[in-house]
Amino acid sequence: DSLAVGHPDMDADHRRILAYLNDIFWPDGESFGEHIQASCLGLRECLGNHFIREEDLLRDVQYPKLDRHFENHRILVQRMDELVAYCQAACIEAKPEVCFSELYDLVMDHVVRHDLEFKSFLQERFPG
Repeated sequence: DSLAVGHPDMDADHRRILAYLNDIFWPDGESFGEHIQASCLGLRECLGNHFIREEDLLRDVQYPKLDRHFENHRILVQRMDELVAYCQAACIEAKPEVCFSELYDLVMDHVVRHDLEFKSFLQERFPG
């Protein structure tokens, strides 16, 4: 759990997000392209819900870099929407590799660079 931030809801969200990414890259099922397309849309919805919960948490704990983190969410959602729209054709054609790398990089960059940054803040604020 190297991507854990120490908050049960956020950590559960991160596991769901990773599960969607895995499902996109290693799908199983008969309608391969449609399955991946549904997973892309599910990932987008999952991220949106995660950001709402995360923003509520960061607001509650008075995270000092709140505005920057929220702006990063806005940019990520916009880019994710663009990617999902672009990737729909690739997903239908059963070519997830066209988009997977960019989706993975986009999501993991946020988790590693931004979410793990507030991990240390939460640990300092709520030790033990």
